[in-house]
Amino acid sequence: MKKLIYLLLLVSSALSAFAEIPARTFELGSTTYGGFANNSFIAGDFLQKTLVIDFNKIVKDIGNDGFKFNGSTGYNSYFNLNLPKKFDGGLFLGVNSSMYTRMPTDLFDLVATGNKLDKEYKDSFDLVTDITFEMGARYTRQIGPVKATIRPAIFTPIISVSDSQISYTMKSTSAGLTEVTGTTDMAVCSPFSLEEFSKGIDTGTIIGKTLLAGGLDLGLGAEYPLLPVLDLSASLTSIPIVPSRMAYRARYSSTFNFKMDNLLQNYDNSLFKTTSSSESAYEGKTTYVLRPFKIGVSAAYRPFKTKIVTLTPDFALAIYHDVYVDGGLQAKLDIMNLWILTLDSRYVDKVWRQSIGSTLNFRVIQFDTVIGSQSQSFLKSFQGAGFYVSLGSRIGF
Repeated sequence: MKKLIYLLLLVSSALSAFAEIPARTFELGSTTYGGFANNSFIAGDFLQKTLVIDFNKIVKDIGNDGFKFNGSTGYNSYFNLNLPKKFDGGLFLGVNSSMYTRMPTDLFDLVATGNKLDKEYKDSFDLVTDITFEMGARYTRQIGPVKATIRPAIFTPIISVSDSQISYTMKSTSAGLTEVTGTTDMAVCSPFSLEEFSKGIDTGTIIGKTLLAGGLDLGLGAEYPLLPVLDLSASLTSIPIVPSRMAYRARYSSTFNFKMDNLLQNYDNSLFKTTSSSESAYEGKTTYVLRPFKIGVSAAYRPFKTKIVTLTPDFALAIYHDVYVDGGLQAKLDIMNLWILTLDSRYVDKVWRQSIGSTLNFRVIQFDTVIGSQSQSFLKSFQGAGFYVSLGSRIGF
């Protein structure tokens, strides 16, 4: 360990003789990302010669929390202009989507151990999903020793599903009758009519209604150099100003019923009977949507008194339907702003993520790559229970 520290100090001293690549005055950039996570299956489960799904093991893994699955994807683009001591700001826009579902533990336990006669089994699933458009601006200014940033943004969920109930009921009787019933009750909110969309509503109308339904929130940040080797930062993310207004709220309901009669008593009749029904209707009320509000703090520590190595712990308190915390630790190796390597471990939006990132900066063009493993379980986030990839590029001068 001591040899590694001495080596880093030696490299740091050698590199200090060279000028690092300066920041761009003007740049255009974009980032595409995607990922998923679960709290049971890991990559090794699917790399075996024979795929085996052990429901008893799944029940043990997920505990009382149930089987959880998260997914997210998005595209963001931005424009930045940095005139030293004069102006530092930019514009951004993007589309981001996420989904979350939870399946009850009792369902897996039922499959693993089987059902008991004359006992009714019932439970429900959770489903939350949304696709959100945002656009806004950023302005950063040096006020004495403090670097302050303001980030207003307009946002609109294009599709939002949060008020949903998916349930099932199962019962087998000693008389030989088995009945399974499933019901779905889901509210889908949007700024435009999904019925009109399915019939071919024009793009201009969709864009117009999406922008008119937009909400407004505000981001604030401040960075203060407490010591030559330590910078402190604080941030407020998505301070709610005006909620987004979803004028269309469609309620979808469906029911499915399956019955299997006693084989010996109904050999000359239909053994299986299935029925299903569904309906949909628009509810005459507006749904108001906000984004997660977060209060965060972080500290950037440079142990060798240069930018070559930076350790950054961070913590945030989030408020969105309930209260939860985000937090993490990042280690960054910066070689003259030409090549930057990051190792990152964090808990964000109720998912653990372990990732490695690389940045190649050739002044006029820059490539950013992040790959990681993630899960709702801390241990499984190291085992490939989910994956995350982010690819970005910037051009400028």
